[in-house]
Amino acid sequence: MNALCSIAFGELAARRIELGVYPDNVRALRTYLRCGFRREARLRSYIYHDGAWRDIAWMSMLRGERPTKGK
Repeated sequence: MNALCSIAFGELAARRIELGVYPDNVRALRTYLRCGFRREARLRSYIYHDGAWRDIAWMSMLRGERPTKGK
């Protein structure tokens, strides 16, 4: 994830990175939060998957919010 953020903010000069994750995927949420992403919204009944409508936790990181190495 850190390598992906480096490419997005460095080589691609992105200002913002966004992602969506299932709210019950606790390990992924924890990983994204450690990498510097912030929770923005919970999109209720956003996607139909495996026979049911599922919520999505929407997260993002702005260029200036990226943690420095060692944190």
